[in-house]
Amino acid sequence: MSRENRSQRDQRWRHSLSHTLSGCTLEDVEEAMEVLPQDGFEKLTPEEKRHLDKEFLSSEIESAVRGIGKFKAPGPDGYQPVFYQSGWETVGPSVTRFVLDFFTT
Repeated sequence: MSRENRSQRDQRWRHSLSHTLSGCTLEDVEEAMEVLPQDGFEKLTPEEKRHLDKEFLSSEIESAVRGIGKFKAPGPDGYQPVFYQSGWETVGPSVTRFVLDFFTT
């Protein structure tokens, strides 16, 4: 990629990101750009691709939910993790279905 094309891409990325992230300043974006690889990211190996394509198990979803701090900030639904953790027997099947559907469709 030519230096001019890279510069244009970087400018578009900065503009897009600064408008996407609420509360994020242009200085924040500049700081993030400094730590990103200048020539792009390395390509994934076939093994890494297979790992990323692997389906989630219900037990992994439950483990992830239970691994979140009980009183961490609530999600967009307004519920803290403790709601899902303490009521997993009731809400777990729906949450699991939602997550599996999200990643397979």
